[in-house]
Amino acid sequence: MAKILERFVAKELRPWVKTFPAEFYKQIFRLNGWAYVENAGRPGVIGHWTNNIIYKRLAPGVWDELKRLTPKTPSGAYKNKLFQRLTEDVGHPKLREHMSAVLMLMKYSPHWRVFMDRLDREFPQWGTNFLLPFPEDYSPPNLPPPPNFIDG
Repeated sequence: MAKILERFVAKELRPWVKTFPAEFYKQIFRLNGWAYVENAGRPGVIGHWTNNIIYKRLAPGVWDELKRLTPKTPSGAYKNKLFQRLTEDVGHPKLREHMSAVLMLMKYSPHWRVFMDRLDREFPQWGTNFLLPFPEDYSPPNLPPPPNFIDG
C-alpha cells in the first residue's frame, strides 16, 4: 500500500491546473435529467459523486490519503483540490485515463442508475465487493414464443 501511495500521491501541493473537463459535469447533469448551465454553481452532491466516481476508484488507499493530506476550511470545504496532490508521473496520468473511461461510460448510459451500475461493474471502488450479474439485470432476447407441444 505504501508503494502505491508513494507513486500516486505527491508530498508537495502542485499548482492548480484545470483537470476536470466541463463534459464530466455536463454528463452528470444529463444523466440526472438536469439542465446544465455553463459557469453556474453545482449542487454539493456532485463533490460526493466525484469522490465516488473518480478518487475512490483510482488505486487502493489514494482517496483516504488525499483527504488526510488536504486541509479543510472552518466551513468543511477542502482548501485545495484533491488532484493537486497527485503525482505528475503516475497520479495525474491515471486520473486522466480513468476520466476518459468514465466519460465513455457516461456518454453511452441513458440515465444515472444505468451509468452507476456500469461503473460499479467496470471500475469497482477499492475495498468493495465485485457485483455479480443476476438474470433480472438483463433483458431476455426477443424470441418468438415456444410452440405449444401439448396440443400437437
